[in-house]
Amino acid sequence: MARSSDSDARSPARGGRSRGVADGRRLTSYPSLQTDLENASATWVDEAVVSEDGLVTSRRPDDLDAFNQALLRAFTDGPAGG
Repeated sequence: MARSSDSDARSPARGGRSRGVADGRRLTSYPSLQTDLENASATWVDEAVVSEDGLVTSRRPDDLDAFNQALLRAFTDGPAGG
């Protein structure tokens, strides 16, 4: 029998408790993850890139250039600049 890791046990998708990483944050992702993020108390938006409090998220591979630019800004400016 396979043993689940501690992170699997805490995963909301596995019925565990959320660690709060998404809680109250504005995020983007593939549209198929919208419900999961909203269930984790995130505000999901359909935008190429969202940068908030040092966390940079993007929607899909087509948004890679915008994601890379946002990462460079986050590294240059630090979390407060995002």
